[in-house]
Amino acid sequence: MFGTKKTEEEHEVLDTIIGEKTVITGKIEAKGNLRIDGSIVGDLNIDGDVTIGYSGKIKGQVICNNLIIAGCLEGNIIAKEQLRIASSGKLIGDINVKSFVVDEDAIFIGKSIMKDSAKLKLEASKKIESPKRAKAAESI
Repeated sequence: MFGTKKTEEEHEVLDTIIGEKTVITGKIEAKGNLRIDGSIVGDLNIDGDVTIGYSGKIKGQVICNNLIIAGCLEGNIIAKEQLRIASSGKLIGDINVKSFVVDEDAIFIGKSIMKDSAKLKLEASKKIESPKRAKAAESI
């Protein structure tokens, strides 16, 4: 109660939770922290942290600050800070991260590139560029 210290996890604020029985198809862009226990088919561009719970499944590209995978992700990742695959996690895709942690029994199939966060932020901003803007830039 009073006078007890809170752990680091208790300070974490979740802005959005996608429940276990929820299926989303399409691109998601958000600011803040996101937890996924349901299924997503589409790309995620999150200005914050993403946690994929045990029942969570994503098929698409993920761009975020920190990412924890306890479920399944099939797609490429740009994590500006840390990517952690928990022991129950499965990742099939290439990663571009600053820091990478793989727990025992986790599955990772793909290539990894580790860069400093300044380069990752630049690459992430280029990837989120709208298709119309990218086509216009190509024609110049």
